Amino acid sequence: DREREIEAFVTEEYWDIWVEVSKVSPVRQAQGKQVAEVSKVSTFRADLLKIGEKKAEVGHKGDAEKIVADLEKAAYKISDVKTKDARKTPHAPFTTSTLQQSAASKLGYAPKRTMRIAQDLYEHGLITYMRTDSVNLSPQAIDSARKYIEGTFGKNYLPPAGRRYKVKSKLAQEAHEAIRPTEISRTISNFQFPISNDHRRVYDLIWRRMIASQMADAIVSETQADVEATATPRVYTLRASGQEIKFDGWYRAYSKPPISEQVLPNLEKDESLNLVSVGSEQKFTEPPARYSEATLIRDLEKNDIGRPSTYAPTISTLYERAYIEKLEGRKIGPTPVAKTAVDFLVKYFPDIVDLKFTAEMEDDLDQIAMGKHKMQSTMEKFWGPFEKQVIKVGEEAKKEKVEVEETDEKCDVCGRPMVIRYGRFGKFMACSGFPDCKNTKTLSAPTGLKCPDDGGDIVVKKTRRGRMFWGCSNYPKCKWASWTKPSFAKASVDAKALADKSDGKPEEEKVSGES
Repeated sequence: DREREIEAFVTEEYWDIWVEVSKVSPVRQAQGKQVAEVSKVSTFRADLLKIGEKKAEVGHKGDAEKIVADLEKAAYKISDVKTKDARKTPHAPFTTSTLQQSAASKLGYAPKRTMRIAQDLYEHGLITYMRTDSVNLSPQAIDSARKYIEGTFGKNYLPPAGRRYKVKSKLAQEAHEAIRPTEISRTISNFQFPISNDHRRVYDLIWRRMIASQMADAIVSETQADVEATATPRVYTLRASGQEIKFDGWYRAYSKPPISEQVLPNLEKDESLNLVSVGSEQKFTEPPARYSEATLIRDLEKNDIGRPSTYAPTISTLYERAYIEKLEGRKIGPTPVAKTAVDFLVKYFPDIVDLKFTAEMEDDLDQIAMGKHKMQSTMEKFWGPFEKQVIKVGEEAKKEKVEVEETDEKCDVCGRPMVIRYGRFGKFMACSGFPDCKNTKTLSAPTGLKCPDDGGDIVVKKTRRGRMFWGCSNYPKCKWASWTKPSFAKASVDAKALADKSDGKPEEEKVSGES
């Protein structure tokens, strides 16, 4: 669905316009001369908000240039200023899904890798059970955390009482505690176990999250100032926002506060301002972001699809069956095979691919586990209509023709035209004379670069798992290949060396799919 949204998205031009303004500096006498006093924080940025009374929507360069010209000659003053203190509460301790999401965003670890590390930590007795949808902590764990916080950070970092969190999913089973260290006093600095740096990093993430969950709120001062720019006859409103930490609270243990870098000076309504500069930038609307493994897990949990024990295996299975592939920037996307499969299912089995179906099935299984529903009657309710639809679809699907893309290339074996087909591992070239001729070729994209070993063309290819790599078009005669776009500043890598790397971890895939 996300990929279809991206494909259907129509990009539109827009312009960001802003000014940098400063407080009017007071003047004092020094040795008989007037000297301007400039405060330490006096210059700040304000972004265009309104043109007259209407929301500013600037879609063309010409309109942007007119507004910039007006702002360069305008008179500036503060029309409104508001300041308030906001309390930022800590996150709940980790569940399986939130650990996988955090490890992906902060450490760059795939869910499968995170769970393998967490399993090791659990088996060493360093953390509690790592497959859980619960955010609960035992009274003993809360008490230990509070004692540690008071002794390490001080009493002002303790809330009045231990914090307890509620799970958001209505299907959560909460059979175990949240993921936490078994000993609160065991930090990375006094870690004595002979385990890898990966294990230390995941453990530290779990430890910090648990400690932070029992600390006091952070207090952030938030200021919003509206700037009026008068360029007769037009009046523009620009808005400046600033944040400042008044008390770091739980951020002290967990992470850098995610606040605006801009700190506004003390401002008063009707105060005049000096213009420092005017800026504008052309931009274009962007389609919805593609999923990463972390955001996919977040939405699986949000829609009650799967269990803590199934998130990582589900994603691994999608890779193994070539339904998803890795893209740039940790993003993932569906392969052509996945799109074909989904289109087929949506057409013939719309109920099965509805998000509500999986959630309702999970609920039915829970009801069976609790003895409220009988397994036989639940399965019969589903299987009867489903079996009839499978038989019906089997007959209709045989009548459908599979579309192929024609190419200008001729078959090396029989001379017939080659066509592009879709297989389990994505697109490939096949002889149009199939099944009489079964010749196939791997699709590759030219790069305009030459192989450093034999001068052949370097092309972009994909492994069976969907990972992109660069290789010589003269394979198998030339085995030059590289996981990264070649700069030729580094030594070349033999394709066999890449292929010999072990078993299919994302960072250690075999180079395959050559013809």
